[in-house]
Amino acid sequence: MHYPAEVGSHSNLRLLHQRNWEQPLSGSDVALNRPVKTVTPSSFIVDLPQARQSLGDDRGDTIPTGILWHRTILEMPNGDLLAGIYGVFHEDNIPSQYRPRMKQFRCLLLRSTDLGEHWSYVYTIAAGPMGQEGFNEPVIVRLGQGQHEGRLICLMRTGRENSIYQCHSDNDGSTWSQALHLPLPGPHSEQY
Repeated sequence: MHYPAEVGSHSNLRLLHQRNWEQPLSGSDVALNRPVKTVTPSSFIVDLPQARQSLGDDRGDTIPTGILWHRTILEMPNGDLLAGIYGVFHEDNIPSQYRPRMKQFRCLLLRSTDLGEHWSYVYTIAAGPMGQEGFNEPVIVRLGQGQHEGRLICLMRTGRENSIYQCHSDNDGSTWSQALHLPLPGPHSEQY
């Protein structure tokens, strides 16, 4: 199934697409004083037949495309773009703890070889059941130096009050390690 970026009327989804593309392709580029690239496509296609066409979110809204883009688009040394997204596949049927209509999410990696016009599914970074919401809101960085140069690291939340989890990939996202619990509180945790 193809998902043109303009499909659906969920205004927050459209804003997320625009916001991601207007930000630097990688936050680590800024920290390392590398040139920052900005890309603004008019539309793009995601080939992800496994995804449900609509899903509920933690606000009670329906996301018509069934997938959510969140924060990171990385440019790899070969020019490919990688994006961490989250959504629900057809087989994902475990409800979230606080909103039964919302199913637990999984984090996915997409790749584009044509500057973001078309995106293809690469791998499931992590899938539930886990925490209150499953794995969601992935943030991915690529290590630029050191012993693990080139390693991709993904941080994910699993609910409003659950801890953050981490996975890594040493083969440009083709496979990912098991998700490991980090001693970092979730965004609504009383641990702050």
